[in-house]
Amino acid sequence: MLVKEKSILTATLLGYFCLFYFTLQRIVFFVPHQFDLSRIDLAIPFDARWTIVYQSLYLFLPLPWLASSNDQLRRYARGFFITTLISFAFFLFFPVEGPRPDIMTSDPLYRLLLVYDRNLNAFPSLHAALAVYTFLFALRILPARFVSIGAVWIALVLYATMATKQHYAIDVVAGVVVAIAADFLAWRYTPVDETDVSRSLPLLRNDRTRADAGGGGGASGAPQHQVDVRAGGE
Repeated sequence: MLVKEKSILTATLLGYFCLFYFTLQRIVFFVPHQFDLSRIDLAIPFDARWTIVYQSLYLFLPLPWLASSNDQLRRYARGFFITTLISFAFFLFFPVEGPRPDIMTSDPLYRLLLVYDRNLNAFPSLHAALAVYTFLFALRILPARFVSIGAVWIALVLYATMATKQHYAIDVVAGVVVAIAADFLAWRYTPVDETDVSRSLPLLRNDRTRADAGGGGGASGAPQHQVDVRAGGE
């Protein structure tokens, strides 16, 4: 079941993600920007109760453990790196503060969120990007009956990113675009199925055997024909 490969991949991606994400929140080289609130941002009120939905994304992240081949794991990792590297580049060179309000709340999950996640790394929304990218990966490896459930879940997570004021609406849109691009680049090349190749090898061998047999007969017949001609001529 590829337990070793999945364990190594999980540990590698988790360590890589935490190292760069939290470092870029705490070591800032450029002055952070702020966006003007759009109509969508103004229409969605702050509600700390959406934090539980926002953080439910983490339940989606172990999805690669359902992969059935090394190829699926490699493609997931490739898309994950594309998603995060694009986001990290923006976090480094174009840091953006989120629209988080200065409001005291008693919601324990929201208070926990404030402890470990500083109000930076807003654009693009890596939360939205990973949510959509993981969902797209699920579409490729899971039965179709899970699509509608996953789609509703991800839609709620995207709304929660704005309801908790972790991100602007434009952050979410940018994150979705990054996720779609990463999924496309991770799956744009499909190698030949090894099973199809192995099945075709016996046919190739049989064809080659027939070709060799036919060629050999023709070669042995040619000299005989030449001998007969010479004999007749003499």
